[in-house]
Amino acid sequence: MNRKSIFAFVVGCTALLLIGCGPKIPYKVVPVKGVVTWQGEPLEGALLTFSPVETQGRPSRATTKADGSFEAKHTPDVMGVPTGKIVMTVLHSQRTSVTGEPLPIPEKYKALAEKYGPGTTGYELEITKPEKNLLIDLQ
Repeated sequence: MNRKSIFAFVVGCTALLLIGCGPKIPYKVVPVKGVVTWQGEPLEGALLTFSPVETQGRPSRATTKADGSFEAKHTPDVMGVPTGKIVMTVLHSQRTSVTGEPLPIPEKYKALAEKYGPGTTGYELEITKPEKNLLIDLQ
C-alpha cells in the first residue's frame, strides 16, 4: 500500500467512527423488564407489542417466558420502550403438536385476545423511567 491509500483508509475509518453505525433514535427509549399475568397466573408464550401513543416512534416487542417475565426490545441493538403513553397489545402464540399440527387455543386465551389483542384498544400504561420489575396484571 502506498501512503495515499493508507491515508485514505485511516480517514475513512475515522469518519465511520465519528458518524456511528446507524441513525440515532429521535426519542427517548428506556429499558423495561417485568412480568405479565393473565387472571392472576403468569402469561407464558405471548408476544407483547408496546406502541407509543404520543410520538411517531416504532413499537417495541417482547415475548413472555414460562414465568410471565419479559424484556422489551426496541431495535436489534436497543433494549427498551419509548417513554410516554404506551398501548400494549398481546398476541398469544398458538402451540403446535409434535407432528406440527396447530393445537387449539385455550378458551382463557381467546378472551385475552378479544380484550388486549391487535385491533383492540389494548392495555394502556405510561413509561417515564427505566423499569426492572414492571408488573402488568391483565384481567
